[in-house]
Amino acid sequence: MGLCGLIKNHSASAINGACSKALKAGTYRFKDLRRLIGQQTEQKLFTFADNHPLIRDLTVYSNFINQFHSHEQHP
Repeated sequence: MGLCGLIKNHSASAINGACSKALKAGTYRFKDLRRLIGQQTEQKLFTFADNHPLIRDLTVYSNFINQFHSHEQHP
């Protein structure tokens, strides 16, 4: 049964993806293929966000640290 049995529970693209991963890893056992089908797909790369409303400028953190240290030195 092997690969034909996988078709009942998994899409062709999931099986092909797992086979591709298995070839790259040099694993040829059916057990490894089933494990690879259950794994998440590779994470997509995202561009780095230089500016975002939730990301503060580094000077804000620098000022905070400097202020903290100045209060620590002069209690």
